[in-house]
Amino acid sequence: MSYSDSYFTEGTLDPAASHDSYSKLNANFGIRDADDKWDVSIIGRNLDDEYVLNISQPGSFGGYIGYGSRPKIITLQGRYRF
Repeated sequence: MSYSDSYFTEGTLDPAASHDSYSKLNANFGIRDADDKWDVSIIGRNLDDEYVLNISQPGSFGGYIGYGSRPKIITLQGRYRF
């Protein structure tokens, strides 16, 4: 789990361009053989699907244009060592 306090998403410190505090949950579960020749993992990022505004900039007609974080991602990973 990771946590971030509130912050401004652009440099003028305009309250309209602020983001509230948030937390994100990540997890990794895996198995491997005793000789460490192979392993299989399920990796989850942003499992609570928290939207985070990473950065913003003033828009052409007022307001802000923002760039957000990735949604929930679940990955299956396998490796074989030879």
